[in-house]
Amino acid sequence: MKKLNDFVCECGNEFEELVEGNTVECPQCLNLALKVIRPIKFHLEGVSGHFPTASDKWARDHIKAAKVGQED
Repeated sequence: MKKLNDFVCECGNEFEELVEGNTVECPQCLNLALKVIRPIKFHLEGVSGHFPTASDKWARDHIKAAKVGQED
C-alpha cells in the first residue's frame, strides 16, 4: 500500500512522495533520500484544552438554539 511520506536528501531538498518503501531518489540530484518522521501539527486552546473550532461551534450552536427559542 502506498503512503504519502516526507523525504529529505543529502543535498538539503525536502519533498513529499507517494511510495511503498522508506527511500526514494531525490528529484533534484538523484541521490537517495530518506524518509523523515515529523510530528503532527495541531493547536489546542489554552484554557480548556479543546480545539479552538470546537468551542466556536459550541457557541454558534447555542446562539442558533436561542434564536429558535425566541421565535416560538
